[in-house]
Amino acid sequence: MQKLIGIYQITINEDTDINAFENYMKAKVFTTIGVGRQTRGGIVTEQYLVKEDSSVVVHDYSWIIHWTNQGGSPFGSDNAPNDPANLLTEFGAKTSFNRYVVL
Repeated sequence: MQKLIGIYQITINEDTDINAFENYMKAKVFTTIGVGRQTRGGIVTEQYLVKEDSSVVVHDYSWIIHWTNQGGSPFGSDNAPNDPANLLTEFGAKTSFNRYVVL
C-alpha cells in the first residue's frame, strides 16, 4: 500500500470574494473526490484547503489530498484528482499539481 499526497496550487483573481471561493471549494470541489469511499484501487483519506498565514498573500491556496493506492489508484489511471480549474472559472483560478509519495 502506497501513501500519496497531491497538492493543487490555486491562485484566484485579486477581486474575488475570498469567502465565496472558500465556501465553494468546500461545498463543490471537495465533494468531487469521495473522502472515505473505498475503491478497488485505494481510498482518499483526507483533504484540506490551506493558505499562507499572511495578511499580504490572500489569493494563493493549496488543496491538499491524502490517499492510498492498493494495487491501483482511487483516481484511475491518472493517479491524481481531477484538476478543479474548470469548476473554478468564475474565480479566475489558475492551478498546478504535484504528487508526493509519503516515505
